[in-house]
Amino acid sequence: MSLTSYLVRLLHSISKAKWLRPCRLTCNFSRKRPDIPTFIITLGVALRSLDKLEAAVACHKRALVYGLDAGNVYSNLGNSLRELARFDEAEIAHKRAVELSEESASAIQNAGLVDRDLCRDAAAMEKYDRALKIDPDYVDCHWDRSLVHLRNRN
Repeated sequence: MSLTSYLVRLLHSISKAKWLRPCRLTCNFSRKRPDIPTFIITLGVALRSLDKLEAAVACHKRALVYGLDAGNVYSNLGNSLRELARFDEAEIAHKRAVELSEESASAIQNAGLVDRDLCRDAAAMEKYDRALKIDPDYVDCHWDRSLVHLRNRN
């Protein structure tokens, strides 16, 4: 299958709101086309941005089955689970992401988001500070740190 025909099928499936089908198509295509193995990760992120969180979770889990960039995938999986308010699962996914990518400021910052959402502000701030030691210019982390700080001022 050519990339063009694949993308046409994928967009057709998405337009019909059959969210698990594009995930399966992407996984199959990724195995056949090893030159674009991160496509399924990108699809999961895209589905999350479209607020198709269950489909995003399915894509991220499928990416893990195929062994695609596990640290990044666990972090994205944790973000989707957190937005679904499945905090226990999100925390496990984020812990695994940090274990696999110890020097990833974004993985550490994302783990802090679960703490922030659960009002565990001290734990969130510790993670944000740790992420900022790795990347002092990480704007998202500064933003999340500021939100926790503002919540504690009121």
